[in-house]
Amino acid sequence: MNSIKWFKNPEMIVALSALLLGLVTAFTSIYSAYIDREYS
Repeated sequence: MNSIKWFKNPEMIVALSALLLGLVTAFTSIYSAYIDREYS
């Protein structure tokens, strides 16, 4: 078997980074929509 850890695999690092970035973007857009509704 491959002895490299799953979190040290470059593809997993890229995938987890993309997932984190997507979650931050979704939270930011939802929060921005909430602020816009409160303002208007």
